[in-house]
Amino acid sequence: MKWIQKIDAKNRIFILGGITIVFFILIIAIASMFTSKKLSFSSIEQKMKNAAISYYDDRQDNLPKQDGEKVTVTVDELVQTKHMKSLDKLRKDTTCTGSVTVMNNNGFYLYLPYLDCGESYATSTLVSKITEPNKIVTSGNGLYQVGNEYIFRGEYVDNYVTFADQPWRIIKINSDNSIRLIHVAKNEKVEWDDRYNSVSDNSDGINNYLVSRIRDSVIERYNDDEFFTDTNRSYIISHNVCIGKRTPEDDNSIECSNILENQPLALPRASEIMITSIDPQCTNISSMNCVNYNWMANLSQSFWTVTADSTSTNYAYRISGIAGESKTNKTYALNVVLHLSGDISYTSGDGSEENPYIIK
Repeated sequence: MKWIQKIDAKNRIFILGGITIVFFILIIAIASMFTSKKLSFSSIEQKMKNAAISYYDDRQDNLPKQDGEKVTVTVDELVQTKHMKSLDKLRKDTTCTGSVTVMNNNGFYLYLPYLDCGESYATSTLVSKITEPNKIVTSGNGLYQVGNEYIFRGEYVDNYVTFADQPWRIIKINSDNSIRLIHVAKNEKVEWDDRYNSVSDNSDGINNYLVSRIRDSVIERYNDDEFFTDTNRSYIISHNVCIGKRTPEDDNSIECSNILENQPLALPRASEIMITSIDPQCTNISSMNCVNYNWMANLSQSFWTVTADSTSTNYAYRISGIAGESKTNKTYALNVVLHLSGDISYTSGDGSEENPYIIK
């Protein structure tokens, strides 16, 4: 009988040990359940975006109709219509409010979630990240505030962006808060124009951007599905393009004496080689001093601008360190420019070449 009692004692110890292990497993599982409900703020923003997409799938007539138009739906509305859980259920440790703005960009819809959790978190835009007060300079290389714009000037500036899986650099933040980018990958070379010119009696092109070959190339680039996806296009906002002709000595404002409205893609202006230089002797677009302390002058390829020469019918400006006139039937790189919505969220990066700002 004693050996039976010993066995029973061992079984009791074994059973108690098993119960203890099961108890701890249950505690861990329950803790994991509560932990899993504490979503990251970025995950909540994604849920808000997905909910808004689903919400407007059922309400197509409520989407913005005109290019550049916006509508906003609150998280409360998304919750009431059962498109998402309330924010207090997604994040129990803080009180949050939120909304999603939908913007019509040339027929493509950009969904921009905004989450406000007080001191714990608030959605940060890329523009606010770029223009933080400690990043503004008044001398040397960096970001300058010029009136209502912010311009990257100098040779070494952190203005790199990855967009559409391509490298870009920020020229400036416009007064309307949009972000002006130039494509800086190695680009194919194209002619500005190659039509027959009756003045020169030669097929060396006509420097009218409205009917030029290079405008066709810009449009083709925007419509190229291998370059831009529809998601990429939803970030690109239409902008007015300055296509006024000039001489090197003209005031830069003359470029905007003629405007082509509402274009998703264009080319840089000749005068932009001046605004990115910090050499005080860069006094006109063709001044050799403009190559000094100038990130744009150091891009790897010579590239066409949108600006034509006013003293001829077959010359336009290309940038090769400075802005110089070239016959329009010459070939230079197609470095397009675009404007991104200033309301896009900051994702990651510090703008350096090694760690560019990321736009998904």
